[in-house]
Amino acid sequence: QWVDRCKSTFEKGKVNDSVRKFLIPANQAVTAVLMEKMALFK
Repeated sequence: QWVDRCKSTFEKGKVNDSVRKFLIPANQAVTAVLMEKMALFK
């Protein structure tokens, strides 16, 4: 059971890692677009 718990935790960790790697660039792109729009509307 302890091994199962370790495996599931490890899998969740890997998923979180890939999600983070995907979200950070996406977040930066969204921020850049928002900055451009705010600059246009000034």
